[in-house]
Amino acid sequence: MVRSNGWRTLALVVAGVLALAGCGVSGGEHGAPGSSGGEHAAPGSSGGELSIEEARTHYEEIVAPANCTSAAFIQGAAALQASTTLADAEAALQPLASEAADASETFGSAMDAASWPDEAQPAATTVAERAHQEADAYRAVADATDDESFRAALDALQEVLDAPRPSGQMRAVLGLEGSQRVQDVAC
Repeated sequence: MVRSNGWRTLALVVAGVLALAGCGVSGGEHGAPGSSGGEHAAPGSSGGELSIEEARTHYEEIVAPANCTSAAFIQGAAALQASTTLADAEAALQPLASEAADASETFGSAMDAASWPDEAQPAATTVAERAHQEADAYRAVADATDDESFRAALDALQEVLDAPRPSGQMRAVLGLEGSQRVQDVAC
């Protein structure tokens, strides 16, 4: 059985993630979790700043895979029972955390690569930094080698996910409707 403090840590991560407003989630059909939303160069990366309309479309395309993998992690964690052993929780969540890490890093890199409109650049920079932080936190969960490091990684992930989300500012600048919750995204 899971020690109460280990399960409590996992439960806090699940509760915290479920309470999040999301990364500026947009619903609808998107590529498979972990895909980058397209294999072409970022709009505006080879010359010229994106227009607000182009930026709006690009943002929604590149954030979708990260949101889908975060939603998969949430669903995987939520499916765990109180009787689940920590080893079984690790086995269930580490592959999902690895996918979320990859997708968050891809999202952050795509945010870095785009030539955002001047009015969106400060928010884009903050969103990219947050995506890289999330990638690192998910990667630590995915790479944990023992119960102690798994618990510590979950705690660190919780801290990152509890921090204020910069996506609301980005969405406001781009004229996108308010954020949706990650668990409401359709992947």
